[in-house]
Amino acid sequence: MKVVILILGACGVGKTSLARALAGDLVEHVACNLYYDERSHCYRSEKIVYALSCSGRIALAGSVQSGSDSISRSETLRRLINLLFDSSDVIVVDAFRTSMSFVDWLQHHPKRGLGTIIVHIDIPEKINVDRLEGRRARRGQREANLPSRTYANLLSLRRRAERVWEYARASYKRTPNEFVIIGEGLTPEQAADRVWKAVAKISQTVSRKGKRHDGRSARKIC
Repeated sequence: MKVVILILGACGVGKTSLARALAGDLVEHVACNLYYDERSHCYRSEKIVYALSCSGRIALAGSVQSGSDSISRSETLRRLINLLFDSSDVIVVDAFRTSMSFVDWLQHHPKRGLGTIIVHIDIPEKINVDRLEGRRARRGQREANLPSRTYANLLSLRRRAERVWEYARASYKRTPNEFVIIGEGLTPEQAADRVWKAVAKISQTVSRKGKRHDGRSARKIC
């Protein structure tokens, strides 16, 4: 079984910290992917960045530093996930640009035996602002308050994450799946433990179904 862990949340909530806690030590890879562009009717190449755990069984769709936010185009992210299915059992996606159409894409993906964990990091707005200000300060952007445009963008991304989460809860019917809310007060390691428990739960569900159908256990993935 393959599992996609989709982490929803605005910038600064800790998506990439959770992704790194899920995967452990990561090694970043850069590859050139050749794909057919249906709009221009020709082949094109694109640089893709991803990171693998030491065993290679867990993949982060994006860079170690920025996660899936390092991938600017949704089509590139989807092609990368398809490539990672060939080598990894668990693919972690943590892009703040995740949309309802991406949820639909996962739901109707032709990959057989695909499990899904959808995670929403839902922390209070003030704490989100404090974290984002701290991150900007570490990068040398020392400000009394967030710039108005940055603050407005943060609010927009918080609303977007909430809408995608609510949409997924209402419409995502592909099984096995689990929905996990991560609130304030958990370390990345504690949040990762909660997510791995959800992965174990869907793995057990597949295992029980496998035993009923043909007497064999589903292969463990974690």
